[in-house]
Amino acid sequence: MPTPVLKHAVYIEKVTQLTPDFLEAAYNNPTSYLITSFDAVNALASTLDKKGGNAHATCMIYYRSMHPNELQDELSKQQSMNMYVNNVAKDNEKTKSLSLVISLFLYSFVGLLILVSITNIINTIATSMQLRRREFAMLKSIGMTKKQFHRMIGYESIFYGFKTCLYGLPIAFLIMVILSKTFSLSFENKLYIPWLGIGITIFVLFLLLILIMFFSIKRSEQENIIETIRQESI
Repeated sequence: MPTPVLKHAVYIEKVTQLTPDFLEAAYNNPTSYLITSFDAVNALASTLDKKGGNAHATCMIYYRSMHPNELQDELSKQQSMNMYVNNVAKDNEKTKSLSLVISLFLYSFVGLLILVSITNIINTIATSMQLRRREFAMLKSIGMTKKQFHRMIGYESIFYGFKTCLYGLPIAFLIMVILSKTFSLSFENKLYIPWLGIGITIFVLFLLLILIMFFSIKRSEQENIIETIRQESI
């Protein structure tokens, strides 16, 4: 037997897209709310009773207090069987504390990865420059000027940077997509691409490469060409 549909006329005074403070749950569960008075609710309940319906009303009272913990203790003393007291401020503090701990571990891990990556870059480039000492000495001995040498090293630095971005950025985007899809299985989540962070990372990468190459050039200029070729030949 189909359930009868009961209709009751309601006058809408105003429609708004702004969610009141006491309905913040609407952000997590988007729906429509009808805010009215006790008289309107009683009239609706009376209409439903006359038509054989049933109205279930729940009264929720929200307090704003500078001392929420003391207010919770006072309300808990007067709590009855049909009364539930929830301290939103305490819940927010727990959420912030948990978020702080997670952020601390996350940023510590990211910082460790950054230090390892920087150390690896410095070690790789410094070792490469050290192994090419004879090559640089040979180029200088056949007439390569200091300006040409600096230009060559500069182009190599730019090539290293673009090659790193060419391999690193697609892998990073793939990881972001995988993590976003994984998190979306547990809660509503949208893919967010931190373009500013990516831009800063690329800038720091090229700056780091330029600084490493600069110090390597300064070190190679202090070496004697003949002695370098002789030592590498031995």
